[in-house]
Parts: sequence; structure tokens; C-alpha cells
Amino acid sequence: MKKASHRLVDIAECPVLDPSIVSALQGLKSLAAEILPKKGELRIAVLATTAGLDVAFDKADKGYESRIPALSRKIVELGFARLSVNGEVLLEVRPPMLDMNGIGIVPAPGGFVQATLAAEEALSRLVLAGVGKAKTVADLFSGAGTFALRLGAIANVHAVEGDAGAVAAFDKALRRAQGLKKRSPSNGGTCSAGRSCAANWSRMTPWSSTRRGPVRRRRRSNWQSRRSRPSSPSPAIRQRSPGISGS
Repeated sequence: MKKASHRLVDIAECPVLDPSIVSALQGLKSLAAEILPKKGELRIAVLATTAGLDVAFDKADKGYESRIPALSRKIVELGFARLSVNGEVLLEVRPPMLDMNGIGIVPAPGGFVQATLAAEEALSRLVLAGVGKAKTVADLFSGAGTFALRLGAIANVHAVEGDAGAVAAFDKALRRAQGLKKRSPSNGGTCSAGRSCAANWSRMTPWSSTRRGPVRRRRRSNWQSRRSRPSSPSPAIRQRSPGISGS
């Protein structure tokens, strides 16, 4: 929508998006047309993964079930990896995998990740430098494992996250990961998965380092895109605030 007006502007390109997302804009619009609600807004989150684009629609028309065959055909034709609508995975052609420092993770549909790969790597370097030689680390508000998976190569990590989708994605990644410190249940240390954001601070004393991510808030926008180009950051395009690794 044009600034200070009610005029809708057709988006043809965006200089901060990953090129794979820019080239898919027309296809994404055709998908959106199938499930656009009569009232309100339709949200779409697009994630560039190693397997192709992961597309998640939210607030789609309630009668979208009748359009599932058409949506599935378009997903295959467009070469996208996965399609989710209102939190439900409709079709997964290929697992939309992200590379977290050599560890593959499939995020939850529309789940939080860092806005760009360059930003993720830069933040990870800062976190690793800040932790230093600590041998036991508590990662609070850890998300899907962005930092915990990296920290797990050098220390025992207890990751705490309240989002069930992020916890499930992190747990699956841990089962396939190699080279991490020994794992233990959530009441121990070492890349364990905690399902509650309400950390028991009386149990934090054994940890030699603690990393806490900011509470994430949803951004209101019709188009959300992740893994966009690191250059020319734009508040209008960026994802939700950083979330941090987790399980």
C-alpha cells in the first residue's frame, strides 16, 4: 500500500530479498489468489532453504480446503519445497532444510529464523565469543537452535524454548547431529530441550554462561520473507526480532 493512501501497489521486486524469492513473486501471488479471504488480510512467510522455498500462509480463507488440489499442483509446478496453510502442512515435496553450521534443521511452518544468513552467522560469532571458554551454557528463548546447535560443539548446552514447533524442530535436528556434546534430559545440561520459557532461576547456578534471547513479537505485515539479502536492511521487510536457537 502506498504511504499515506489507500492505494495498493503491485510489488515487482525488492532489493533486500533473496533472488530466489524475488523470482518467485508471480508464483506466490498466484497461490495467494487461490486462498485470499474476502475480508481481512492474508499473511505469507517465505523462507529460502537448501531444498527450495518454504511457503506458509496464515489467515487464509476458511474454505481453502476445496482449493487444495489446485494449490498442490501449483507448488509442484513452481518447484517449491513445502506449502503450509493456517499452520497445517498441505504438501511437502522436499524437506525445507536449513544449514545450521553443518547441522540440518527443518523449521516449523512459518517459524522464526534469522532474517538473513549473513546476520545469523554474524550473531553466532558474537555469541560464541561472548560465551568464551564456558563449559556449561543455558540458552534461554532458544528458538529452533540457531545458537544452541553451534554452542553444542564446544559446551554442554541446555536450551529453553516455549514454542512447541521450535522445540520439535530442534529435537529432530539433535537426533541427526554429529559432533555435539553428550545430550541429557531437560533437567540436565547438554543440548537438552526445555518446553517452558519460565526458567527456574534457582537451577541456573550450575551454568557458567547464560544467553537470553529477547521476547519475540509478531510483526503486522502482509508479506514476510526470511533469508533475504544482507545488504540494504529494511525494517519493512525484516522478520520478527531475533529469537535464538533452541529446542
